[in-house]
Amino acid sequence: MFQQSPRGLTAGMKLTASDYPCYFAALKEERTITAHDAWPDPCTQEFRHS
Repeated sequence: MFQQSPRGLTAGMKLTASDYPCYFAALKEERTITAHDAWPDPCTQEFRHS
């Protein structure tokens, strides 16, 4: 992930497949993930712990 700063883009949080296996599995299936509510969505619910 990247964050916009006055100096340009800076590295933000690093996501690893070992920490977020459901998210990365979903990305392999689809280019985008449509989650209307990220907390209960099986593709994105892993993020609520971090």
